[in-house]
Amino acid sequence: MKKIFFLFLLGILISGFAVSVPGQTEVKLKVNGVEVYFQDAKPFIDDNNRVMVPVRFVAEWMRANVEWIEESRTVSIALNNSKIKFIIDSDEMTVNGQAKKMDTTAIVKHGRTYIPVRYCAEALESEISWDEKGNTANIKTNFDFATKKINSSGIFGEPSVFSKNDLVYQSDIIVRGVVDEILPSKRYGSVLCTNCSIKISDIYKGEVKEEKVLVLIQRGYDENGIYIKDELEPEFLYGEEVILFLYKVKDIKVNDENSYRLVGSMQGKYSPSDNSNNEFVNKYNWAKWTIKPNNFRDEIKDELEKAKFRPTREEIRQNNEKTVGPERYSRTELINLADVIVRGTVKGKLPSKWSIDGDKKLQTDIKLEISEIFKGEPYGNSILLRVDEGQDGDTVIDIEQYPDFKEGEEVILFFSKDVSDQANPNENYYILTGMSQAKYYLSDKSKGEFTCADETLNNPKIIVSEFKDEIKGALEKIDLYPNIRDKNSPYKF
Repeated sequence: MKKIFFLFLLGILISGFAVSVPGQTEVKLKVNGVEVYFQDAKPFIDDNNRVMVPVRFVAEWMRANVEWIEESRTVSIALNNSKIKFIIDSDEMTVNGQAKKMDTTAIVKHGRTYIPVRYCAEALESEISWDEKGNTANIKTNFDFATKKINSSGIFGEPSVFSKNDLVYQSDIIVRGVVDEILPSKRYGSVLCTNCSIKISDIYKGEVKEEKVLVLIQRGYDENGIYIKDELEPEFLYGEEVILFLYKVKDIKVNDENSYRLVGSMQGKYSPSDNSNNEFVNKYNWAKWTIKPNNFRDEIKDELEKAKFRPTREEIRQNNEKTVGPERYSRTELINLADVIVRGTVKGKLPSKWSIDGDKKLQTDIKLEISEIFKGEPYGNSILLRVDEGQDGDTVIDIEQYPDFKEGEEVILFFSKDVSDQANPNENYYILTGMSQAKYYLSDKSKGEFTCADETLNNPKIIVSEFKDEIKGALEKIDLYPNIRDKNSPYKF
């Protein structure tokens, strides 16, 4: 007996409906909303107006055990507690030993065995409908798989969330194709893996020498026929169309040099959207990118351009953990070092962007509407504050030493001009003088009191009615403090 074991997603038998167009050459099949691709042996409508499908399709979409009995020219399909037999060129089938007449026959065509699967589907209680306009058989699974043993690999948790740039930049190849074969599962060391063959229809990044690639997933059937699933790995179904972000296998010793792994595990697999014929989405809700193949090459080009200025994931981790900013300043030092000191209202944040030159920084501009000026001459009533943190897709840079800004809050801020090597002379913006020490928020309106965002300061309060006199006193001591523009200044940002 030749046993064929298949992936965990529920599959089903396609019905051979009594349709009104005999001899129709093109028949489409959808299983649970997913259109099935047939590489070579394709479904057709026979002379008895029944949809005929290759028995291989039945097996691979059903996880069934299939046996070909040469002596009697019989196909035997076993699934759970059901066993169905078709005899080639006979109008009789059996369901669990009970004979049943059909109005057509199973046949062999071009060396492939075809069956009228309506009868098989009904025996297995599938819901079937026929879309005459689209000439499509739509199948909804109704099988009870309770008797099938499905065990967990013991690997749980959530994968790291990958942004668009992660997927594009870390991929060796990005391809579109169809799953045309599920290879037998095997172990690499203690890890149970299955190779899925993808017949390539388009290449968006990288080079592929062959017309197919193998994608290695860490799940499959073990030696005892028990399906072992890894919660972090996606499913693959025979015939489904996919867009995949792939990297060369390095973490598992694999003999086949054509094997790839998915970037970001389940995040690296995209399938056609249920709501559109020309969109691909990630069905596992880890990645939010909606891929439109017509625009996909331009999107990849843009992401690769961003990658030139973008830090690696390790650099991002280090950025989020590092301590940033100068030594603690007294308020006198802040007043003297700041180019501009203003009171105003936070109006919102502009979209984050990666710095173009120098260090790879994700930067965000915060818009502030000025209501009062205490020092300096800002370039306008509405100004921008730039911080070296922000969010790009799912990538977040969050540096602890920067204060938070909420739209609508009233603040007093200490600003400096950006004199770093990465400063863009064509842009008008300021940076904070002293990171979190530079922000005071309105804490008591009745008293005109502002509190510093950095609660460790010795003098965390500003009373507006007294602040101008405090600034005047501090500026009289300006000769005691080097200017921030002085390259020899001990105050570095």
